Amino acid sequence: PRVGKTPGKTKVVNYFGCWGSNDNESDLSPRNCNMFMIDLPGYGYAATAGVEEKELWEERSLLYLQSRAPILQTGEVLPCIYENVLAPLNTCFLLVDSRRDPIMTELDFEYLDYLDEHKIPVCVVLTKIDKINTLSRLKAFNEMSIVVQQRHQSGFTQLKPEVLGCSSHSGEGINEIVDYMKSGGVWRDEFYPKEFWEEEEEKEV
Repeated sequence: PRVGKTPGKTKVVNYFGCWGSNDNESDLSPRNCNMFMIDLPGYGYAATAGVEEKELWEERSLLYLQSRAPILQTGEVLPCIYENVLAPLNTCFLLVDSRRDPIMTELDFEYLDYLDEHKIPVCVVLTKIDKINTLSRLKAFNEMSIVVQQRHQSGFTQLKPEVLGCSSHSGEGINEIVDYMKSGGVWRDEFYPKEFWEEEEEKEV
């Protein structure tokens, strides 16, 4: 995939479907998809945008996340029907630039607060790890691990204990993230039977 060199390139909600390597190319329908990844506009867009664009960013990102929260404000747990566009999110990956010092910004903490409030599980991924040396990398992972520990001690429950790292340039860490997705139930190996889809299509009619 192409990666923007400057922050703020993503301005809309993008869906990426992931199919298994043995899937029939003639039947790459959403119902056979192992996993959907949703790319949301990030802070780079918010930081470079005007007032109206920032409001649009909040609408597209924050309100989108709220609509995919597993628990409604009434406390009712939503049914997890994977194919439903509004089904609960399994995990939200918060991408943090590993070169930053300090590692977390005020916006990052606000985002974590928002996710915790809406009961959306979140895992931090340190990006651009190929751009820093070994010592700086250890420092970044250590600082992020301390943040995670402090959040848990403060009563925040949705932040995953794992801190992942990757490089879109070298590919380092990508396989580990995929393995994490598979082990955490994000990747789907079993599908609803044909009868399920027939019933759903009848409902739509």
